[in-house]
Amino acid sequence: MNPLWAIALVAAIAQLVLAILLAANYGRISHTPVGKAMVVLAALFLVQGVIATATYYRLASEGYGMELAAPLAAITVASLAGLSILYIISRT
Repeated sequence: MNPLWAIALVAAIAQLVLAILLAANYGRISHTPVGKAMVVLAALFLVQGVIATATYYRLASEGYGMELAAPLAAITVASLAGLSILYIISRT
């Protein structure tokens, strides 16, 4: 497996974990309109993480190389950074 696929997979799994943590944080305020919207947002991030993880694993196992792994890894790492910032904000 190309190391970039491993990076993309680890980042996608980290997104899954953060999405679960976000849902838990926003679940506490889910009785408010903003809380409900944020729980839906966290659920969408969770779905995105599951799809990304499954897709990256399949593409890696089918032997796709750097031409696909590099941009997907970059996109996933950037998305993970944004989701991390959202999680930090949700804790305050």
